[in-house]
Amino acid sequence: MSEIADYIREASREYLANEIDADAFRQAFAGAYHYVRTRASADDEANQLASRIMTSFAEFAGGHRDEESFRKALVEAVAHLTTI
Repeated sequence: MSEIADYIREASREYLANEIDADAFRQAFAGAYHYVRTRASADDEANQLASRIMTSFAEFAGGHRDEESFRKALVEAVAHLTTI
C-alpha cells in the first residue's frame, strides 16, 4: 500500500465515522487528489482510489448528490480497492 493511498483511506474512514466533517474531508481529499495528479511518482493504487472517489465527490461538492448518497459511494470506492 502506498502512503498517499493510506492517507486517502484514513481521511475517508474518519469522515465515514463522523470524526471529521464534510469540509475537513474535502480539504484532505482535494490535497491528496492534487498530489496524485501532479506527481509522476504517484502509484497506481493511489491513482485508482482517487479516481474512484472523484466523480461522486465532484457531484456532492457541486450539489448534484446528497451527503448520504456520497457516503455510500465513498464506502463502495474504498471497499472496492481494499478487496482487490
